[in-house]
Amino acid sequence: MAGNDTAGSLALTLTAYSVTRHRHEPMHSV
Repeated sequence: MAGNDTAGSLALTLTAYSVTRHRHEPMHSV
């Protein structure tokens, strides 16, 4: 259960990070 929770949290963090990076740096789409 702990592993699943961590995986979900990581996925959310990655998604949020990706969206935030695209918003702040639209020219740097690496």
